[in-house]
Amino acid sequence: MMFTVSLTLLHLFFSSIPLASSFVLSTTRRLDYAKQDIQDAKFYATPHTTTIRTIDLFLPNDDESQAAQAEKDLISWFDNFIKSTDYFKRKVDEFSHSAGAFHVPAFNTTISLNKTSTSKYTITSEGNNEGGYGVLIAKIFESQKKLKHIDDSNLRQAVKQYFEFVRPTTGIDASITANPRVDQYFDKAILNELSSKGFICLDTDIMTSKSQRRNLSSLLRCKPGTSRLAMLSQHKAHESELEEHYDFLMGIAHYFNWNMEWNESDYEALSPATQIKPLTNPSIIEIAEYGHDQFRDAQSDNILLDSNIRKNYRMYTCVLCCNNNWDSSVDGGAIRIYPNTMNITNPDKALSMSFEDINPSNGKLIILDSRLVYSIEKVLSKENSMRTMTLWISKPENNGVSINIWDDLKDRVDWTRMF
Repeated sequence: MMFTVSLTLLHLFFSSIPLASSFVLSTTRRLDYAKQDIQDAKFYATPHTTTIRTIDLFLPNDDESQAAQAEKDLISWFDNFIKSTDYFKRKVDEFSHSAGAFHVPAFNTTISLNKTSTSKYTITSEGNNEGGYGVLIAKIFESQKKLKHIDDSNLRQAVKQYFEFVRPTTGIDASITANPRVDQYFDKAILNELSSKGFICLDTDIMTSKSQRRNLSSLLRCKPGTSRLAMLSQHKAHESELEEHYDFLMGIAHYFNWNMEWNESDYEALSPATQIKPLTNPSIIEIAEYGHDQFRDAQSDNILLDSNIRKNYRMYTCVLCCNNNWDSSVDGGAIRIYPNTMNITNPDKALSMSFEDINPSNGKLIILDSRLVYSIEKVLSKENSMRTMTLWISKPENNGVSINIWDDLKDRVDWTRMF
């Protein structure tokens, strides 16, 4: 499956599609890396096999005028979809019944919309990149949902089935995000403490100013009374004067790759990871804000499943705290870590076990094994919110991990679950 390759391209590939719903995935460092990925994608395609897949869409068959308008809207939507990005290369219609077709060189896939009966149009995909197919039908589904009187249940089912169980993204090469500033905060003793204890806590000078905390809050959107979560790309970090914080967190994996001792794994490392340098980064980090009476339940970022398989590839959870003059004994919001919980399958069991509370003061860096259970205790302050920036370092291996990134409640693919 070429899904990992496809996800690397997502943000650049669809950033210019106005019809699609907002897309949170972001490219990793600079535009030139993403462009190179598009060139490299052809390398991964299998040149000698072509897979043809079809999905039927139905027009209303009990009202002629309604059917005519639905057909007109469908053709207009597909035409605009093709025009929406330069990465879609329009193909000349070969048959009169075709509503249009386009080729996607990055995925070596061709998509066409054809009228196959009086009340039916068929989306046909021809290509050999399975990951590209999945991404394309997901974007097609998201962008056409506003069309009236079109029965897209087959398209919905195809997207749902495809994304129910896929591998998480394997991340990006940690060397791309190397940051020499990280070196001053780590040494052999600290790394040994992380390995033996499962977590470490460091004071850094990577702090946030009042204006930066205000920028953090402006990036967060949520329903009233809930914790506020959002994903931060490098571009957004730069715009919000948070690039220093973003780059610092991104630089930790590279340091660990070069300075930690790695035992040989029973599983094959998944690119871009290697057996020698097994850690990779995501392209985005999570920002969070907790107001009065808000908290995060005890949970593990990489829980052990019943099948003895982990939930994802996450290896280390890196939390940078962004709270000026914070005192958890008064303000609440302590980050509570439960040691010795790496191998439990139910986080609730940790609640009866020993724990350590950490005050999330400005510039505090907490790194813990992602298998551990931790929580954010209830915020007591009525004047101030507790803010964090979190990055998950991955160790991608061919160990059977798969995830469901289809969100049934929102009727869409939740790309953020890939991280």
